[in-house]
Amino acid sequence: MPRFASSPTACALALTAAVLLTTGCGKKEATAKPPGPATGAVPNEQEATPTPAGAAAKAGEPTADAGAAEPDAAANKADAAAPTAQAPSPEPKVDPRKNAWNLKGKPGVAKVGDRVYLLTRGRDRSHTNQRAVYHLYAYDVKGVAKDVVTLKELGGGDFQASTAFLVPAGVAKAKDLKKGDMVLAEWASSLKHATVIGFAGDKVKIRYTDLPDSWSEEKVTALKAPRELTLQREGFSAGNFAVAALDGQQYLVMLVAQAGDEWLVRRFAGRVTTVAKDKLTPMPLKPKLRPRSKVLVPWVGMMYRGTVKKVRGARAWVQVAGIGQKAPVIIPLGQILPAPKK
Repeated sequence: MPRFASSPTACALALTAAVLLTTGCGKKEATAKPPGPATGAVPNEQEATPTPAGAAAKAGEPTADAGAAEPDAAANKADAAAPTAQAPSPEPKVDPRKNAWNLKGKPGVAKVGDRVYLLTRGRDRSHTNQRAVYHLYAYDVKGVAKDVVTLKELGGGDFQASTAFLVPAGVAKAKDLKKGDMVLAEWASSLKHATVIGFAGDKVKIRYTDLPDSWSEEKVTALKAPRELTLQREGFSAGNFAVAALDGQQYLVMLVAQAGDEWLVRRFAGRVTTVAKDKLTPMPLKPKLRPRSKVLVPWVGMMYRGTVKKVRGARAWVQVAGIGQKAPVIIPLGQILPAPKK
């Protein structure tokens, strides 16, 4: 023990001088552990384990991420149990019409009482940062003023947003859908993709296609109200995936909103940009696939050539070379493009 510790007075003085470095007389300074390593690579552009709206609103940051990310099992478990309520957010400090892409909203996109998805950063409701990470969350429309809507927060309160960043959502009745339809579906208020597998009264039974394959069947199926589901349509339609040809490479993107001859799209890990329509190829919702079909599939946001091994329901097992993965990867329909012949 150090010499000064033998005297109570000296010990007290020493503790006062070192209060930020020690926890008691004669105890060693605690050593902080360095942060752990990042989790493994994300398999494709889809956001397989979304952050519930409440968590994102509080943190204002994404998880691994649109696109289908595969974080570790602990993260999956935590996300599955997370609450969906959103904390009230203050009114934006900037005009909701101002944005980094100079997009103009359109009137008539939504009306009071509608359900919509909004491209949002969390508690910061502005769209002025082109490099920020954005999510798509569902809200009810409280008011409409031409190209600006007022949206209700789940936890109370409201905020305004430009219609340039909205995706209309919901169907009127369960019978507007049929078994096998591909839909946009809410999961903890975030936009996910699913297929209709049945009905129960006025509810629709769905199976999500972009949640982790390691999850049990009961976790990837749900009963949803019609207003929580949006029928996907082939081609250039908000919520569909597309292949973007940029800088000599091909990337998976999700279509958000059309802006003239361009589309606002969400790229890998939640990045947002605009892409000319002639640089985009919509992904077919139900491509004709069979074993040995040559296809393009996403991996970490980029498209790779692969060979279909089998197809089950709304998913295909695809062997892909050059990604460091020996086993076939499981890719949902809507993210598979039949490969053009060389």
